[in-house]
Amino acid sequence: MIDVRDHGDVRELRLNRPPANALSPELLERLCAHVVSAPSDGARALVISGAGGMFTGGLDVPLLLRLDRAGMMAA
Repeated sequence: MIDVRDHGDVRELRLNRPPANALSPELLERLCAHVVSAPSDGARALVISGAGGMFTGGLDVPLLLRLDRAGMMAA
């Protein structure tokens, strides 16, 4: 879902959720965790990129449409 690549003290977090790297609650949670842990892992800079020639297609609307009100609030 997120590929982590270190280029010296620069850490690349590459979104890898085919086909469009759509942003789901799980992806955002993992991305946040990687961002928070990067400094303690020695990263001095972060680059966020997307696999498959696309950064992101935006929110995963089909997934969000399946959620009820409580699920939407949690997302």
